Amino acid sequence: MNKEKIEELQTISLEETRKLLGYSRSAIYELLRKGKLPAARIGKKWLVRVTDLKRILNMEV
Repeated sequence: MNKEKIEELQTISLEETRKLLGYSRSAIYELLRKGKLPAARIGKKWLVRVTDLKRILNMEV
């Protein structure tokens, strides 16, 4: 998924978040466990708000 498409979304899957950040699956789950990646679990699927993802991306720059 490209960054322009993400601008249109309110939430993004954990897998897409992982790909955009370039993190391993275990690193993403570690961030979830530590509360550093706010996400909501809907059934079996984790969703991350795009605004939270942008905040994380801005902190890394």
